[in-house]
Amino acid sequence: MKKNTLLSVMAVLCLNFPCIAQSKAPITPLKIGDQFPDITISNMLNYKAGNLSTASLKGKVIILDFWATWCSACLINFPRIEALEQKFGDRVFALGVAYEPVPKIRQFFTSANGKRYHIKTAVADTLLSRLFPHTGLPHYVMIDGAGKVVAITGAEEVNEANIQKALSGQNVQVQTKKDLDATRPLFLDEAYPPGNEIVKYSILSKGHYSGLGTGNHPRTKGGKNIGIAVTNSNLLWLYETAAIKLFNKQQQQFSEKRMILDVQDPAKITLNLSKARDGSYDQDNLYNYDLILPQEQADRLYETMLSELNALTAYTGVVEKQEVPCYVLQRTDSTDRLRSKGGISKNTLFRSAPYQISNRPLKQLVIRLGDLESIDRPVVDETGYTGMVDLTLTGSTDIREIRNALRPYGLDLREAKRSLLMLIVTDKKSSTHDLKP
Repeated sequence: MKKNTLLSVMAVLCLNFPCIAQSKAPITPLKIGDQFPDITISNMLNYKAGNLSTASLKGKVIILDFWATWCSACLINFPRIEALEQKFGDRVFALGVAYEPVPKIRQFFTSANGKRYHIKTAVADTLLSRLFPHTGLPHYVMIDGAGKVVAITGAEEVNEANIQKALSGQNVQVQTKKDLDATRPLFLDEAYPPGNEIVKYSILSKGHYSGLGTGNHPRTKGGKNIGIAVTNSNLLWLYETAAIKLFNKQQQQFSEKRMILDVQDPAKITLNLSKARDGSYDQDNLYNYDLILPQEQADRLYETMLSELNALTAYTGVVEKQEVPCYVLQRTDSTDRLRSKGGISKNTLFRSAPYQISNRPLKQLVIRLGDLESIDRPVVDETGYTGMVDLTLTGSTDIREIRNALRPYGLDLREAKRSLLMLIVTDKKSSTHDLKP
């Protein structure tokens, strides 16, 4: 079974029973089949009243949706959860539970991104996370109309069919979410003695695992990076993870514009959770990968990672030089109009007006130019300028206006072709690129 992506967190809530709400005594977590207590929840947002008594929800299926503002997987599922609540009308009550403070959650719902969501949310809470402990988000609990806990699970199991079962009193059979400790080798049985040395470990599994978050988890030993785990991520990110380090070895910085993707079906390798706002992404195309090497082989960790990905997937990835179109930053004359006057060091280029660099190296302009969506190719610095600079650009990210704004500083961005280090990912046995060294 596939679940939605998780990220680490703890959540918080309150009861109207003073002896419980204020008690420091341990609270026994609830499990499947237990009765959910009648509680009063304060600090409600997106709700008609400031407080919510769960006793008033008897006969309804309650969906507890633990989330955080930084959890992209949580936000992806909001439209789907809200649509389910609307479909079932007053028979279903979806309740978000956020551990972050009221001002932060309130600010989120008034932001450009947050205005799209209207999920009722309990904020600044101290109990629900202890009733339903978890170490990853999103985390879902389903409670039937009789107040019985029927599911503690991931996002995908919270669906129309399972809600209908809960409403009709049928058994809701879902896989209970089990959070894993990503600092341990992934999926290694807990019975394995923690003191035993793992000489080499490698695993690649396909399909989302609800008990893990999304992200990278370096493994270190004796001051060396001996391993890397990448969880609930698409294959392209696995290749990019290796490429970032391999570029660094050659004193270069990787970006998506330093990549050639030559595959027949990009959706299978480039699944992007942050863009799947309707929650309809295919979780089958997520992967969990872990590689641990002996200490003496640590220097070849990312070469080994790239080799394993090539051996185990339908793709071939190489990091090599390729002649590609790019923009080249060059000086137009020998007059130095860039030198910094000193003072406070800052860089607000293309982030906040006015767009400025003060007392920073010129390479930071190159990095920010390379990040712009309006620039569709790599940016190469051929100025040879090594000192600190001051410059101010216009508020536009249009390439023509950027060029105009750079001219007073004796700079220009010119189209050219250069042989650059690139990550090239192709289908096995099907490439239109010459990949020879």
